[in-house]
Amino acid sequence: MKKLLEAAVLAGVLLLASGCGSAEMPENKETYSYASYAHPEMVGAIDVSSILSVAVNRPEGSWRVSYNPEKDTEAFYSAWEVTEGYQTVRMADISSVRTLFEAVETLAESRQGQKAGQIEEGKSGVTVIYEDQSEHEVLSVRFSLDDLPEGALMLQSLTAFDLILKLPVIENLVDLKRVELYFNTEKVNLSRKSDCWVLNGKEITQEKARALYQIVMGILLQGELEDKSKDFEVPGESLLTVRYIEKAGRTVEVIFGPSNDYRCQVEIDGAEEFWVYEEDVENIISTFTKELQ
Repeated sequence: MKKLLEAAVLAGVLLLASGCGSAEMPENKETYSYASYAHPEMVGAIDVSSILSVAVNRPEGSWRVSYNPEKDTEAFYSAWEVTEGYQTVRMADISSVRTLFEAVETLAESRQGQKAGQIEEGKSGVTVIYEDQSEHEVLSVRFSLDDLPEGALMLQSLTAFDLILKLPVIENLVDLKRVELYFNTEKVNLSRKSDCWVLNGKEITQEKARALYQIVMGILLQGELEDKSKDFEVPGESLLTVRYIEKAGRTVEVIFGPSNDYRCQVEIDGAEEFWVYEEDVENIISTFTKELQ
């Protein structure tokens, strides 16, 4: 069921990105820090719908999922972001966020009526920022990761990668001036011309442009690089470079490769944190090679 939900989320985002929505990507100015809010003396009920932020701190890694009110509109598929855990903010997968919040709800229920935990800064634990339904105020509470109930055990192993949307970038086609692809010795230019699109000088329909763009956007992140240090480098040439040139002038660059066995590392605006299947990259190259013939 979770796989079906994830597929539905990705399909919705791809539909939005291929031209069925348009909006700038606002930053979340709220940091949701524990110290910024009042702390309850006793643990109370936390409903899934009341949660604003969940942060998990463990020795092997920390991450935070936060609500961005600026994205709570029809123009965005998700108002939830993974704001800590990576070099840049990543859009969260809403089905995974729902599962996380259900685990938090179960955890709070198991400790309801107990004294709210006092966990030292930096120690393993879960920090929850939520809107208290009875007091009508935003509260922050911390929970230990010890003795978790069965429905909350995932909090001990859940990672930032489990929570992010698996698309390398999310750029709406209607916000772009052109998309450039570089592979082998080829350059592909999918550019806007008045009310139509042009592929390397050949005019194509809006529907064709959307279909090609969904192929470019549809490649999925499969995992994190084991070594994210700047000194780590796989020998060889990159397989594919994609540049998204926005109407506003900003350029987002994604480089796929070099490949190592069946994997291709991904560089997103200079940050190398993920990998994709080499086969998926080759499928994009094959599609556009045929389009140029």
